[in-house]
Amino acid sequence: MTETREAPVAADLFAKFDPMITLRRDLLASGIHDYLLKPLSGAHLRDSLTQAQAVFSSPRGGEGAPARSHISTAVIGTRGGAGASTLATSLAWLFSADHKLPTALLDLDIHFGTDALTLDLEPGRGLTDAIENPSRIDGLFIERAMIRSNDNLSILSAEAPISAPLLTDGSAFVQLQEEFRQSFEMSVIDMPRSMLINFPHVLADVNLVVVVTELTLAGARDTIRILSWLKANAGHAPVLLVANKVHASQSEISRADFEASVERKLSHAIPYDLKAATHAAKLGQTFAEANRAAKAGIVLRDIAQALRSAGEGPTEGDAKAAPAKDEKKSLLGKLDLKGLLAKKEKVAAPAR
Repeated sequence: MTETREAPVAADLFAKFDPMITLRRDLLASGIHDYLLKPLSGAHLRDSLTQAQAVFSSPRGGEGAPARSHISTAVIGTRGGAGASTLATSLAWLFSADHKLPTALLDLDIHFGTDALTLDLEPGRGLTDAIENPSRIDGLFIERAMIRSNDNLSILSAEAPISAPLLTDGSAFVQLQEEFRQSFEMSVIDMPRSMLINFPHVLADVNLVVVVTELTLAGARDTIRILSWLKANAGHAPVLLVANKVHASQSEISRADFEASVERKLSHAIPYDLKAATHAAKLGQTFAEANRAAKAGIVLRDIAQALRSAGEGPTEGDAKAAPAKDEKKSLLGKLDLKGLLAKKEKVAAPAR
């Protein structure tokens, strides 16, 4: 009889203190370290501050915990429509699904980003809140603000009103990357090329850069400009140059002429496959997930593997750019425009 009486009493006791326990856990998760009661003394305040500083200075994984390896990859398109977002979402999905790595996907196209749409998700307000209040960014904010796509993939994006300009100094983006390094093993940043102008410091801690282009005159010109910018501002990050939507015989510029113009070999070439892209869109899946057996899907897996390997060091041929023969030569001068245009056959004049 004693046991049957004590059980309800214990249950009532736990139910009474459960809200207090939940509150204490929430307070600790928000960053509170200690409680101070009045009247305060200088010694107690000093000891509390010293202990809090020791906690904040220690590694987040705890004493003796191995450092978490993290690979951050920025994907940049040379032109709108080159397919940078398609590649970014596919890489993030491959890292999370095939490689089983905790992965973060950050879509920095604040107004017109399509990464969440590609994953068949609502973008939410996480990225907008981070931009408006960078001081709120911490591990708890990342956990609550990011939208989970699968067990290993989380995305942070926005769909800001067109009438709302982007007002930020970029500190939120840097802070987000810092939190990603603590919480994930891989991060993929879908970075519009315009961000290079306004927020160059976003690439300060990026490990790898993927430049996505098309085999066109405009693509060649902007590839030269972006590669030059990366060499001057992000020289620490190896660059993979990927050509997307490559036709077998209908490209505006041949692969050989393109490589000669940019003075660099392509790391990978993704074949053009409209049917596969349409199939992925109808399923609400990433290109890599919906088209694993397609030739383009195989190339995407090769790129993901190359990036995974490059995180430990530069891969052969991928991170080496050919030295410029004449650095003073103009950008347009590097393009052999006459050689790229189709030459008309000369017709011999009839003899009189």
